[in-house]
Amino acid sequence: MARLAPTRSQGRIEAGLASINGNLARRVKSGKMTEAEREATLSLIKPVASYEGFGDFDLVIESAVEDEQIKRKIYQTLCPHLKPECLVGSNTSSISITRLAASTDRPEKFMGIHFMNPVPVMELVELIRGIATEEQTFSTAKEFALSLKKTIAVASASSSTSSSFEATCVASAAISSVPPAMAKMPLRW
Repeated sequence: MARLAPTRSQGRIEAGLASINGNLARRVKSGKMTEAEREATLSLIKPVASYEGFGDFDLVIESAVEDEQIKRKIYQTLCPHLKPECLVGSNTSSISITRLAASTDRPEKFMGIHFMNPVPVMELVELIRGIATEEQTFSTAKEFALSLKKTIAVASASSSTSSSFEATCVASAAISSVPPAMAKMPLRW
């Protein structure tokens, strides 16, 4: 089940749901999904009015704008409502996972789970461990990504920005946007 986070505007929730519905409708039209699958997917999305609505989840992935202070505020407000064993992920591609994890009450249960855009098209998910990320947290995130039929790229906490760049190059090579020989060239910083 997926839940849309609280927002100050009901209009934003409605716009988000409309966007998801439109994306799913395109998948139906292209034959990648049946109408029944679209309806079943939509039935799993539940908007909530407060962070208390996330209390029964095993995994929560934040996907807010790339602003560290906003993300930290979300975690500080969200985490008290989560069960102790809940894992927290961030979809960030450029902010330190270790720093974000430090703003939670569970740095060992926190990691980066970065979905490449557009998510329905791109098969790559970058998994980024923080310094405190436990092996079980990583294993669970990996199982989750694989259950979505995604390809996994693993990055370290110290290199999330460059790893995202490298992962994007790998993804580009996978869809033949760049010649495979170029994708194998060493990156120089």
